[in-house]
Amino acid sequence: MIIKLHWPDRKLFPNSRVQKKYTNDIVQDYRYEAKIATLQQKNKLNISTYPTSLTITFFPPDKRRRDSDSVLSACKPAIDGIFDALGFDDSVLERITITRGQVVKNGEIIIEANNWIKPVG
Repeated sequence: MIIKLHWPDRKLFPNSRVQKKYTNDIVQDYRYEAKIATLQQKNKLNISTYPTSLTITFFPPDKRRRDSDSVLSACKPAIDGIFDALGFDDSVLERITITRGQVVKNGEIIIEANNWIKPVG
């Protein structure tokens, strides 16, 4: 399953110097965007399992340097939204791979879920 999302708001990045109380709406919006995108894929694919690994490919909006761990932090609400839609907790993740793509206008995040397993019980 592949989920395409817009580039995270700059306030989601850990080095943004924005007080956390001002980011709640932005976090919820990004989480909801990922949840809706996942539900659309889930309904198409009839998924009843969950992934144990994710590959996050980020396509930055410009050539500025960005740390991969900062992008991962900014994507945390999206990961939560994906697992909300699947009905599982993201604690089942065993591996997250982060790769950098080419610069694209407005930026983009693509999250690919891998290694699907059935829940026990």
